Amino acid sequence: DFACSNELLNQIFENEKWTFRGNFYAVPTDCPQRDERLGWMADAGNIPATAAWYYDVNRYFDKWVYDMKDSQKMSGYFPNYSPSMGGSAFGSNRGAPGWADAGVKVPFTLYQYYGDTLLLSNHYEAMKHHVMSMMNDSENNLFPSGGWGDWLAVEPSPAEPIGTAYYYYSTKTMAEIARILNKSVDTQFFDSLAIEIADAYNREYYNPNTGNYSTGTQTMNILPLSFGITPPENKSKVMANVLNDIAEKEDHLTTGFLGTTFLIPELSKHGHDEVAYSIMAQLGYPSFGRIIDAGATTITEAWNAYMGEDFASHNHFNLGSVTEWFFSGLAGIQPNDDGPGFKKFIIRPVVLNDLDYALASYETGYGTIKSAWEKRDGKIHFEIEIPVNTTATVFVPGNGKLKQEAGREEIPFTGEGIYNIYQLGSGRYIFSEREKL
Repeated sequence: DFACSNELLNQIFENEKWTFRGNFYAVPTDCPQRDERLGWMADAGNIPATAAWYYDVNRYFDKWVYDMKDSQKMSGYFPNYSPSMGGSAFGSNRGAPGWADAGVKVPFTLYQYYGDTLLLSNHYEAMKHHVMSMMNDSENNLFPSGGWGDWLAVEPSPAEPIGTAYYYYSTKTMAEIARILNKSVDTQFFDSLAIEIADAYNREYYNPNTGNYSTGTQTMNILPLSFGITPPENKSKVMANVLNDIAEKEDHLTTGFLGTTFLIPELSKHGHDEVAYSIMAQLGYPSFGRIIDAGATTITEAWNAYMGEDFASHNHFNLGSVTEWFFSGLAGIQPNDDGPGFKKFIIRPVVLNDLDYALASYETGYGTIKSAWEKRDGKIHFEIEIPVNTTATVFVPGNGKLKQEAGREEIPFTGEGIYNIYQLGSGRYIFSEREKL
């Protein structure tokens, strides 16, 4: 569950929840209201982490991963939608970048949120086959096809850079999966290949004079930043271009199916939570606020919905993938790869100028995690709850005291504290900040 003092954000959260409910049946369909109703891989491939905050989707997506494997092409590529319909599942055609790569992304995300190593092991060869097919078809470590690119973006981006960006993403993810499964030879191979792809990408698409990738759209810059392609020394320059573009658009996004998923989390990762919030709270085109003001109770496929000219679905969960930030950003509950399945996790709440409070709860296999903050009496009050037998690392801004509600002594903290709560025991904690803001 999630709530905050901005009713628009609460409504966006509810719209995404209803969109999931309308589409999560035998497969995660792209839309329930027209004859298409297919398990499009980009649509559902972008949202397993987001969906996990709303519902327990472990077994649901586990089943869909088997659909992907059953539909995998003889060439090694995963298809554009699973199960494959209307033709042979073993043709030579390949799924588009950003679509087919869900075959790698979804199993890895399930591992992060549920600690499911068996799923990774069962599908390892299928995932490896997909990445090796991309490698075999690449030219000088650049993937030659972009497919649909950033579908329905407000400001279109060239497709081929997106193709290579996803080639890197799947390769780097395979390196992580191989490392988890103790496949040392494959780990080294995919790590090395990812470095080569990143080098080729930066040579081909990065302009050192401007700090832009390719045409410099929000999507063009945010994907290499988010995926880890951008070298550390260039990150600030690329992010500055993203921020400048957002400012020129008066705090509006221009991203589509692929770019939107990563824009808000990446802004938050770089400390630009106020900008991320401003985008989410917008009321003009393009924004969730405009669509909701037009009467939407679900998430739409395109930003121009309800404008009299759109052809797209009005019940499509893809763009709502950014609501993941409500949990991981505003409430600050974040998975920790050192303890997948929330055996270990991080709480790093974000306090924003225009919000009075934010709270979230999440049901893990160990129990309920809660994180809440509220501005009250000129102070910020934090409250968290962690399950038994888990480890939480908590980042708390300001000066004050920490105490366990059951009656432990208060523990002072100064500055941005980092607390490994397992040392104190599970339970409910209250952080009371003494200093006025």
